[in-house]
Amino acid sequence: NTARQIDEEIRRIVDEADAVARKIIEEHRDQLDAIANALLERETLDSEEIEAAMSGQPLPTRERIVIPSYAEKQKQARDKHRKSSIFQPRPREVPSGS
Repeated sequence: NTARQIDEEIRRIVDEADAVARKIIEEHRDQLDAIANALLERETLDSEEIEAAMSGQPLPTRERIVIPSYAEKQKQARDKHRKSSIFQPRPREVPSGS
């Protein structure tokens, strides 16, 4: 009988939590849909984009960040090494014809 009472209490708690969760989702359905659509468009959102989506504003434009490839990084390192010297080698002295 005690096990049955425990099961009933657990069921009551779960049903109550389910009702609260459903109520919250129903009350904020428009915002939930806006965030879902924004995620479909961009895959990830930062806090500014979430705020915009939830308030019905257009999503702010993103600054495009270009990550160089390994080959580009190597080329930049080689180019930097070539340009790093501020001193120029002295011209070789030409022996005189005497």
